[in-house]
Amino acid sequence: MKKAFTWCYIFTKRQLKRASTIFILVTMLLLTIALSVMSTTMTASMDVGFYIDSTDNDAIMIGIKNGLLKHDGLLNFVAYDSTDTLNEDVTAGTIQCGYIFDDNFSEAIVSGNTKNMVELVETPDNIVSLLSNVVILSTVMEQCACDMLIEDILTQDFFVNVPDKDLEVLRDTYNTFATNGSTFAFDYDTLYEDYKGSSNSIDIAPYLVTPVKGIIAIFIFISALTGGIGWFNDSDSATYANIPLKKRYLLRLLTISIPTFLASLMGYISILSVGIGTNALYELFAIFAYEILCIAFSYILSLIVKKNIYSSLIPVFILGSIVCCPIFFNLGNLVPSLRVLQNIFLPTYYFMLF
Repeated sequence: MKKAFTWCYIFTKRQLKRASTIFILVTMLLLTIALSVMSTTMTASMDVGFYIDSTDNDAIMIGIKNGLLKHDGLLNFVAYDSTDTLNEDVTAGTIQCGYIFDDNFSEAIVSGNTKNMVELVETPDNIVSLLSNVVILSTVMEQCACDMLIEDILTQDFFVNVPDKDLEVLRDTYNTFATNGSTFAFDYDTLYEDYKGSSNSIDIAPYLVTPVKGIIAIFIFISALTGGIGWFNDSDSATYANIPLKKRYLLRLLTISIPTFLASLMGYISILSVGIGTNALYELFAIFAYEILCIAFSYILSLIVKKNIYSSLIPVFILGSIVCCPIFFNLGNLVPSLRVLQNIFLPTYYFMLF
C-alpha cells in the first residue's frame, strides 16, 4: 500500500510538470469563468416589424395592429409605413424579422383563404421568427375567430335562419371571453424581472449550465485519453522494464487516473467558482462517477488496441463528443436515430447523472 501511495505522488508530480497538463487545467478554469462573466449581462434586440397597408373601416386589421403594438413580452412589435423600409431594416439587422400583410387579408382569412396572406421577411440565420410566428397567429386568431365562426354559421348547413340578434349576442359573448382572460391567448412573457423591452440586459447564465458542464466533461475525457497515450509512451521507452508484469497493470491504471483526477478536481472547482452547481455534494458525486467511467474506458481501450489505433481514435472520440453529445445542441431531438450514436461517447453519461 505504501508503494502505491509513493507511485501516486510520483505520477502526480510528473503530471504537474507537464505543460500539456497545466494547459488543460488552466484552460478549463478560464473558459468556464469567461463564459460565466460574459453571460451576466447580454444585450438583447428583439424588435419585430410588421406592415399593414390600410386599416380604414376594417375592424379586424385595426384589432391586429393594436394587438401587436400592445403586445407585452420579449418581442416588441413595430409598425412600418412601407415595405421598402421594413426590408431594409431586416437586412441591416435593426429588426429581427418582418411581416407584410396582404391588402385583402381580413376578407381572405374570414372566407377561409389562408394561403400566402402574410409574407415573412427574415435573414437566413434568423431564429426569432419561430417565436414571433406564434404571436402573429395568436393575434390574428383572436381578431378573426369570431368572424370566421359567424361565416361558417351563415354558409354551412348546420344552422338555418339564425337571427341577427343571436349573432350579435355571439359576438358580444366572444369579445367578453376574449378580454377577460377566460380563453386561450398565447404570449411570450418576460423571463426576467429586469427585462423592460428591447435592448436591455438579460441574464442568460441558467442557459449556460449545460454547455459549461459539457466542456468540463470533454476536458475530463481528454485527460483520460491522454493518460493512455502517456502509458504507451512510457512502455515504448522501457521506463517500466524492471517492473514485474503483474505490477504494470497498477502503473497503467495510475498513468490514466492521475491526469483524469486532476482534470476532475479542476472541473469541480470550476463549477463551484462560476456558481452553476445546485448541490456541491451531488456535483462532487457526479464528477467522481464520471471520472471513474472515463478511467475505466481508457484503461480497457489501452488493453485491447495498439498505440497507433488508440491515438487515431482520440480525435474521433473528441469530435464525436462535441457534435453528438447534448452539449451545445441535441441532434437526437432532430434525428432520433442519433440517440443511439450518442451512447458511444462518454459525456452523454455525465448528463444522465443530473
